[in-house]
Amino acid sequence: MNIMKILNFWNRLGVNIRRVTLPAHILTLVGIASVFTGATNWLWLMIIYPAWFLFGHIGYGIFVHRYFCHRSFETYTWISRLGAFFGLLSGAGSAMNVKVIHVGYHHPHSDTELDPHTPTKGLWWSYLLWQNHKIDLAKDKIWVVKDMMKDPYLKFFHNHNYKIYWGSWLLLALIDWRLAVFIVSAATVLEFHLLSIANTFGHYKHKWSYQNYQQGRDNSQNITWLNWITLGHGLHNNHHADPRNYNHAHKKGEFDTAKWLIPLIEKRSIK
Repeated sequence: MNIMKILNFWNRLGVNIRRVTLPAHILTLVGIASVFTGATNWLWLMIIYPAWFLFGHIGYGIFVHRYFCHRSFETYTWISRLGAFFGLLSGAGSAMNVKVIHVGYHHPHSDTELDPHTPTKGLWWSYLLWQNHKIDLAKDKIWVVKDMMKDPYLKFFHNHNYKIYWGSWLLLALIDWRLAVFIVSAATVLEFHLLSIANTFGHYKHKWSYQNYQQGRDNSQNITWLNWITLGHGLHNNHHADPRNYNHAHKKGEFDTAKWLIPLIEKRSIK
């Protein structure tokens, strides 16, 4: 009976939690344990943040979020496809799935019943449990990703998201298991928690947050300490006020590395 309960609970979990989030946490804990037992050199921990920078900051933050979701800049096709691949390795899902959730639901319905990860439904909901929400591109706002569906590479990334993620992991593991764990799994874990903090506390007023813009029911917040860690993704209130502006830093003392990174790959500005 207990086994059946566990299986039922497992099946109720969101696909991304079962196939990426939970396994990545387990593998990362194994890697960290190997460091503390002396089986692995602690220097391996030093590659986690650079890996996150490539997959989480560049892949997800610059390409999946700013480029594919908001089209805040234009770049060359091969660069955007490479960015989509890096974003996939962040473990956040395919760029198409993210765009449906982010552009189809989150921005137009922020902090309402239609917002998939609003903390008004509970902090645990916005941090983790919202991922149990199932998105079917055939039914849910498919118009949002019509432009992306014309690209065979993006469709391939979407249809084979988990195969590509774990195939890449396996290729690294064949070289050295620590490469797979500390570059892919640990970066996925870090990205998961940074995104979850942004989804939760980036829409929940607290003593470490502030707003530059009042936007009705939209309770988006800027979080300075999160912005320093994420290199620009903590200025959530600024982003909600001007989604197509790739530079989220609007006031003196705020910073966003996208201000310097995107011009290096930008084809032409559309602002």
